[in-house]
Amino acid sequence: MSEPKLTKKEKKAGAAKAAGDASSADEGGAGFGGYLVGGVVGLLLLLLLWKGFASPNVNKVPEELPHLVVMAEFGDLADPAVRSDLARLQAELVKVSDPAPEVMGPLTYPILLSNPADQEKPFVKALDALTKEEFAAAKPYFKVGGWLSPRVYNVALTRACFRVGPTVGIRFAPGTRARVEAVLAQFASSTLKLRAYSHDLRFLDDEARKEINADFGVQTANSWGVLEKAGESCREEPEKMLELDSAFQAVDHPKIRTRSSIVAFWHYAFAVIANSPSYNFTAITKAQYQVVEPLQKACGADGLVSPNGASALLFVTTSAEAKENVEVAHRVSGNSRAGGFTVHPYRPR
Repeated sequence: MSEPKLTKKEKKAGAAKAAGDASSADEGGAGFGGYLVGGVVGLLLLLLLWKGFASPNVNKVPEELPHLVVMAEFGDLADPAVRSDLARLQAELVKVSDPAPEVMGPLTYPILLSNPADQEKPFVKALDALTKEEFAAAKPYFKVGGWLSPRVYNVALTRACFRVGPTVGIRFAPGTRARVEAVLAQFASSTLKLRAYSHDLRFLDDEARKEINADFGVQTANSWGVLEKAGESCREEPEKMLELDSAFQAVDHPKIRTRSSIVAFWHYAFAVIANSPSYNFTAITKAQYQVVEPLQKACGADGLVSPNGASALLFVTTSAEAKENVEVAHRVSGNSRAGGFTVHPYRPR
């Protein structure tokens, strides 16, 4: 049977339909190719992300810790009113967020007093609980080992430092700045002159930064020392910690303001026990460590050593921020390896 003849109009319509079908087929092929390429790229991105999350973070650059430092300036730390205001300020700073932020200040580190009845068990008292006579007896020991001064108080004992950081997460909770400002306003007519600095909270007073840096430093560049051999403990062998501290103290950097480890507290405690502010020691036995161990817990120093003694915190304050502060952390960790420890820059968990 012969095909029916088509009119010019029908031929024109058929040609247009064929062209449309071919165009649709081409579009379908290009779309499939696009989906294929997109799928491969997406898969590669997922693999890269997985590798990033799965890999250990020991070699990653540590983030700078979110940090607020408040400096209180006063006339005389021997004045009971000053010590009362310092204690009240720390209590108010604890309230600036929920959950409470981590606050380190004068109340964090109680004072040791010689005990005539039992020389190896000094009295432990909070700063605001000391009588004038007790403060006079405790004052000569503030500079021993650098445990209290210049870390918490300046050498002249006319300034004190409070360091505040978030307890949960790696940033302050919303509204923290306003609440800190309200706390500072409460002390406008107190015995304290307050200055605050925080890059994270946008307290960016250059004069305050300069004044705080002069004595304390506005940031921290802490490091963790970890014993390399499993089962070892600097609580069982405290001399290991002495070796690490010696290496730590030898680290030189112009931006480091203060540095301390658990050994700073040992110097302080042993001087009070010996009833001699000039006392110094170069070795520690297990028996001697057992004498100061309960004092560590009572004076806020025990947290510088892990419960099993396998790691220890090296507490560093600096006048550097951001990338420069991270560089200080790496300088400390890279030059403090001793006593069987490997030292890593501290980073938020």
